[in-house]
Amino acid sequence: MEIDKTIKGPGAGRQGKVVIRLDCDVPGGGFDRRFVINAGTTAGTYRQPVVSGVPAGTRCAVTEISTGENKEVRLARVTINPTTLTVRAGVTSRISITDKYDRHGKTGKDHKGGKGGKRAASLPGTGTALQTGRMAAGSLTLVLTGCLTVAAARPTRRRHERL
Repeated sequence: MEIDKTIKGPGAGRQGKVVIRLDCDVPGGGFDRRFVINAGTTAGTYRQPVVSGVPAGTRCAVTEISTGENKEVRLARVTINPTTLTVRAGVTSRISITDKYDRHGKTGKDHKGGKGGKRAASLPGTGTALQTGRMAAGSLTLVLTGCLTVAAARPTRRRHERL
């Protein structure tokens, strides 16, 4: 059995560690494996070590238990084909896993998100969208509240008239 891992997309090379799990229904888990794709692995296809000697008729499933998403990239799409297979005698089965990574705040081929192709501003290195309109409104509200509080707390001077 062979597993080919493909990394692609505008965020490729910025992802964290990816861990692939192969679980076979053989008692004792003798053919279960974990394959690690190191953080920062660039775009391309990477063949994992061949798993041989698996008895015919064994059913195996493949999953990603760590996807590599981090503060710089998100996993836009993962394709595992097939996700499960039954081992056949004399045949080397191939499983293909493809991860497409986008940088945070960017989507699609033009790397622009939002309405009308405009991309929302984000905090560098976090991908968190700035809420500039909300921040400005909140700041203005705080300033006005403070001014009103100060004005209300000021003692008023009254002129006392003598009769």
